[in-house]
Amino acid sequence: MAAQGEETPSSSAAAIAAPTAPAAHPEEAANPATGLIDPDDGETDSAINVSIRDSLTSIRSSLLNFEDEYGRLYHSHSRGSEKSNLSWAVVISNHALTEYFFPHDNIEQDRLDLQHELFVRTFRGRLCTCPKFYGAKRVLDLGTGTGIWALEYAEEHPESEVRGLQLINFVISRLSLTTPQVIGVDLSPVQPDFMPPNCSFEIDDLEKPWTWSKSFDFIFSRTLNGSILDPVKLVDSIYKQLEPGGWFEAQDVCMSAQSDDDTIPENSSLVQWADEVVDAMEKIGRSLKLAMQWKQLLIDRGFEDVQETIYKWPTNTWPRDKTMKDIGGWGLANLDSFLESAALGTLTNIKGWSREEVLVLCSQARKEMRDPRIHVWWPVYVVTARKPGLPIQAPLE
Repeated sequence: MAAQGEETPSSSAAAIAAPTAPAAHPEEAANPATGLIDPDDGETDSAINVSIRDSLTSIRSSLLNFEDEYGRLYHSHSRGSEKSNLSWAVVISNHALTEYFFPHDNIEQDRLDLQHELFVRTFRGRLCTCPKFYGAKRVLDLGTGTGIWALEYAEEHPESEVRGLQLINFVISRLSLTTPQVIGVDLSPVQPDFMPPNCSFEIDDLEKPWTWSKSFDFIFSRTLNGSILDPVKLVDSIYKQLEPGGWFEAQDVCMSAQSDDDTIPENSSLVQWADEVVDAMEKIGRSLKLAMQWKQLLIDRGFEDVQETIYKWPTNTWPRDKTMKDIGGWGLANLDSFLESAALGTLTNIKGWSREEVLVLCSQARKEMRDPRIHVWWPVYVVTARKPGLPIQAPLE
């Protein structure tokens, strides 16, 4: 997997037709996460102490079906549809990911919330980069995970309707006190008992036919890598569900270790870890290369103003720049938890490794990951696109 050497935005069209907000943040050009990173030659401390989450609620329900495997909890595959007795409404489907090898326990939920903070810090406090960072009416969050993005977008935008679509069993971890409507979608529930009136969640398979009667003016996705069998079909569904002039934004991490100064050692365990996991997921048809494919997929379907920006996540606190050092610290905590999460289920079930072999590789990769002399970074792809046509105007009251 290559990062394709891109470090600056590129666009398939010269101008955005009739947006109601600026297409880019005014400080984006100076964002250090998109340029060359100078190492801090005095950096020796690889330890990090961060607070991952300010609130966590869990639910006990027959919908939360897990399997204990290799010391981690995984989604129970091919479960039937069941009704929830929770106080908030959730739509449940019997469409399930039959091959999903990443854990769904509290450790993974903590990591996903930490990773959310990492994304937000990368984008200088913003949840998204497209013009729909404000002004959206109906918002759909694909693969909402713990629901933190949908909940925070709803909190920031009380004028919006936000929906989270869940793909797997997670507990939506944070409470919100707002009134727009954000919709998040996944395959299993992890929401709190108290839901803000403008934010709702559904459990479904986003690769099945979409049945919403109303269109959205903003559809968002993050880290769908490894979840999609047919990305062409998914992009078609996104296109059809967007209203004319509506926006789509994808944020995905590319599992390809990069270095600007060739400090990655030969026979790197960290590179091997990433390559083995990517290869395993390719074998079952759920590619971890979606990050690099979004741009062309959207262009091919007929989207306009398709723009791709590649950000950088340092593996630890090796950068000299204070902002990138901070991002590297959060990135270290994220990757430290992700090593086993990504490798245990995939390499044992798909490639036939033993648990001990996986743990040895992860231990060796972790040692490299924490070494400030190894200046590794990971490409983070952000792709935004607009459906042709003028936005639908609300009727005058």
